[in-house]
Parts: sequence; C-alpha cells; structure tokens
Amino acid sequence: EMLRSGVPPANPFFAADGGDGRISYYYLWHFSAAELARLTGASGWEADIGLTWFSAFASLMTMCGLALRLSGRIMPALLVPILSTMGALRPVLVDLFGEAPLHAVLKHGSGLAGWLFQTSWSPHHVAAAAAVIVTVLLLVELAQRPSLFGTVILALLLAAGFQSSIWVGGITLALCGVLIGPLLLIRISARERRLLLSACLAAVIGAILLSFPLLSSQLQEQGSRGGGLPITLHPAPVLGILFPPSLRRLLDIPAFWLLLLPIEFPLVFIPGLIGLCRILRESNSNRHQSLTIQALAALCLGSLCCSWLLLSTVGDNNDLGWRAVLPGLFILTVTAAIIVSQWLTVLRSRRLAAPAIALLVALVAAVPDTIHNIADNLLGHATPAAGAFAQSPALWAAVRRYTTPQDRIANDPAYLQEVTPWPINISWALLADRRSCFAGNELAIAFAALPAQQRLQISALFLRVFDGAAAPGDVDRLYHDYGCRAAVITPQDGAWNRDPFATSKLLRLAEAVDGKWRIYVAADGSDVTIPQAQK
Repeated sequence: EMLRSGVPPANPFFAADGGDGRISYYYLWHFSAAELARLTGASGWEADIGLTWFSAFASLMTMCGLALRLSGRIMPALLVPILSTMGALRPVLVDLFGEAPLHAVLKHGSGLAGWLFQTSWSPHHVAAAAAVIVTVLLLVELAQRPSLFGTVILALLLAAGFQSSIWVGGITLALCGVLIGPLLLIRISARERRLLLSACLAAVIGAILLSFPLLSSQLQEQGSRGGGLPITLHPAPVLGILFPPSLRRLLDIPAFWLLLLPIEFPLVFIPGLIGLCRILRESNSNRHQSLTIQALAALCLGSLCCSWLLLSTVGDNNDLGWRAVLPGLFILTVTAAIIVSQWLTVLRSRRLAAPAIALLVALVAAVPDTIHNIADNLLGHATPAAGAFAQSPALWAAVRRYTTPQDRIANDPAYLQEVTPWPINISWALLADRRSCFAGNELAIAFAALPAQQRLQISALFLRVFDGAAAPGDVDRLYHDYGCRAAVITPQDGAWNRDPFATSKLLRLAEAVDGKWRIYVAADGSDVTIPQAQK
C-alpha cells in the first residue's frame, strides 16, 4: 500500500466507506521495507523478506556483541546463535506424558516463543527489542558521558523502537524505565544527574515529535475499537483444567516462573539467571561495567514482569505479553551464553560439573522442537490448496487489468486459508497489489479499528456471500457499505456454483475463465474496458 499510495498509508485491509481509511498499526518497520522496495525495485513481498532477514541478523549481532562486551571472550558470542535457535520442552513432555494429561496440567500453548520463532513471525517486534537493548546501553553511556550526539541518537532509538512495536518499544520500555531511571540516577553525581535528566527530557520530546503522526493516529484508532484501556493487569495463564479456576488463577502467579519459563526457554532461562547473577557479583569492581549490567538486569526483570502480569486488550491476542518478553529473553540469552562457556571450560578440564550435565540434558530435550521450528522455516507445509496458490499470480494479474490501485476488491476472506497455519487471505495479501474490502477476520484484528462484535458481523457477511449463501441485499451491502468496486470468485468458493454477483445490477462480469475465475467490476466503471474476447 505504501508503494502504491505513499504515506501516511491508506488501510488496504478495510475501510467502512470503501475510501482510504487509516491504518491501525505501528508501521515504521513496514515503511522501512517499502523504502527498500522503492530503492531496489523489489516487490513489497520481496522487501518484507529482505528486511526480515536484516532484522534477524541485526538482533542476533546485537546479542553477540553484548556477549563479547560483557565477557571479553569470543566463545559466548559464538554460543549466542546456538542458544537463540533452541526450542521448548513441550514436544518431549507430550511424548513422555501424552498430550491430554500434559494439557490438563499445563495450558495448551502460551504464545511465548524464542528468537527464531519470533523473528519468523514478528520481525518488527524483534527489531524493536534490539533497539530497546541499545537504548539502555546508550542511557548508561549518557549517565557518565553526556553528549549532544548521544542525545540525538537516543531520540532516534526511542522513536524507532516505539514506531516498530508499541508493545516492546513503547509500553515495555516505558515501564522498565521506571526501574532503570532511579537505578542510574542514584549511582551518578549531582552534575551528571542534571545532565542525564536534561538529555532524557530532550530525547523524549524529540521522539514524541518524530512519532507524533503515528501516536495521534493510534490514539484515535483506539477509540474506534470500543474505548477502554489497551492493557490490563492479568497474570499470564499457565496451568490447565486439572486445577479449579479459582485456585488456578492463584497458582498461575508462581507457575509462570517455576514452570512456564523453564519449559519454554530451557537453555536460556535458568542458565541465564545464573549467569546474570554471577556477572552482577563480579562487576562490582568496575563502575561502568556495574552500571551496564545493573541496567540490563533491570530491563530483563521489567520485561519478564510485563509478560507475566500484563494483558493487551486490543484484538483477540495478548500481543503485549507475547512480545514484552523479548528484551529480557535477549539479555538472558547473552548471560546464558557466558555461563555456558564457563561450564564448557570445566568440562574440558575433565571435572564433572552438575550444571553442565543438566545443560546437556536440557539440550537433548530441546532438540525436537528446534528441529521442528527450523524444518518449518525451510520446508513449509504442502497442502492441497498449494496448487491453487501457485496459480493465483495469474488471477491477480487479471484483476489488476480491470481495477485501479485505489479500487477495493471483494474476494473470499477464507480463500486458500489452508496454506497458512492461521486462516489468512494469503493469496490476496501477497499477490493482489490491490486493496481489499475486507481482508478477513485475522487481518482485521490487527489492522482495522473495529469493535469485536462489528468485526465478526462483517466477517460473517463476507463469508456467507462467498460461500454461496448470500441473503437478499448482501451484495448491495458489499458495494455501498464497504466500497467493493470489484469481486473475484474461484472454483474454491461456494459462490462458484451459487453466484450472487451474476444477478447484481451494481456489478457486471468483466472476465470469466472456465474452471479458474470470474471477475466482476462496478457497472458504472467508465474507466474499465472489457476485452472483446471476454465479453
């Protein structure tokens, strides 16, 4: 959409009147991808792939560099990529105890995931987490050596983190700042304190000015979702149905630390805590190193506590809880790499070490999930719908012949939903290069500022139309209420055999290819020329 119409971007997923609408999402990362596409001539899809790779590489190198800085040795930096790709213990626990008994004790799925999974699915949150860590390192530098250049960079980092992920670079960093700020202020002189406060104030003002268009848009869109606070206090659910609801809510509080984090991050959480404590103890002799590790420890604690106690109410997913864990996870990965390198040295000297043996057991247990995650990225999932997906570039090329970049297209929100793990209208999203009237419930959750009930009603309308069960007036509603200037049906749609558009006076058939597609366009579309062979 940014490549088609610039910024601020229109909403390609939904607009109530079919106009431009406003995007209800933090989009700096996506804007960066659009810049990359504009500079190189790549498509939006290709630019997304490239920036995902860059975000993965940059975040990984941030952790490697921090490991090298804190330890002064190369081995921890080499261990960081290995630990970052390690999976959870859930697959092994399922094999040991069975799926039903395990999920009676432990809630099925937590939403938490490590670097590899998060980078694959949410690279903008990962990029924001790396920016948050660099922000804290820069704050420590400014506490001891304030400078105008450092203040400018701090403002840019704050704006970049916030606009890439409000959850990580905004809320999580702000709450962690409540811990980090006093920690730094009490450790520096009165003069340094004044300079640091001045630098922080200037950087925050600069970041707000840089982020103001996005910030104001987000505040307005939040009201459109039905009002209320975007976050609430709610401990992360951990335990399963074996525990009574009232007892479960109470036990969930310690279970987050005692069960969930060790299971989800077996090679990072406990070794990382041990490494963090050891580095904190050993850094007392060096003031700068001590300030750095204490600030990082505060960031780690605050990050995990946000994931532990806070729930985002925007949409159906707890994006705040799932993403807030990232800065803390990155820091624990670094400190785990440092302590593991020390344990490996002990093993090399042929002295038995209980921590090293426990680490080896955890490594073996984490391997199945690690292989599964890597295989998912490398191989994907072949489905019966994959063949139709491979043919859809030709479909969307045909659609583009009859539409303008501003036209909104109606097609089945569930079209080829089997191609993806979640029901996403992936063919339209990647290949259409046109706006949608309603891109489906899953995409509308994040990108359309709609109250949940209204969103579900609109989803039901589009689904029944393309399922061939349209009620009288449904097609008219698509045209008038949601600005559908074109419609596409395929043999995968129930509407292929019960076509509600064929009798519409608002849309006319522009192209029909037997066994492949039918394309309808607005009957008043004077700018549409139908080829003679298709009339």
